[in-house]
Amino acid sequence: AHLGLEIQDSSLAFRNPLQVHSISPGATRTKGARSRDAEALKTSEQQEAVAVHTVELFDRACELARQLGYEVRREWLGGATGGCCEFGGRKWIFLDLSLSQIEQLDQIRNALLEMPELQNARLGPTMQTLLGRPKQAA
Repeated sequence: AHLGLEIQDSSLAFRNPLQVHSISPGATRTKGARSRDAEALKTSEQQEAVAVHTVELFDRACELARQLGYEVRREWLGGATGGCCEFGGRKWIFLDLSLSQIEQLDQIRNALLEMPELQNARLGPTMQTLLGRPKQAA
C-alpha cells in the first residue's frame, strides 16, 4: 500500500499531513463531526504507518551502507549538510539529528547514491525502489 510516502526527483515528501479535530468536553457531536473524527483517526493511522515505514526504510538504508563498508554516525549538526567522507582510514556517513526522520532518510539515500560501491551491490526490491534503480532479474 502507498502510505503517503512519495519519492519525487530524488527527494522524499509527505502527502496528507496529520489533521486532528478537537472537540470540547461536553459538546454534542453531529454526524459531520463524527465523520471528521473518523477521517482524522484514519489519517492518524496512515501517518503512524508512514512513520513506521520510514523507520524501516531508514534502518535498511543504514544496514546497506554498513554492508558497503561505511560507518553511519548520527550527530547534531544543526542543519549543516551531512553525507559521506573518509578519515582515519574509515568511510563515514554523517546524518543530522536536527532533521526529521524522513529528512535523515533522504540524507542517507543521497549518500548511498554517491557511493561507487553501490553499482555492484545486490539490492532487494525495497532498496531498489528507494534508490530509484530498475528491478534486478531474479
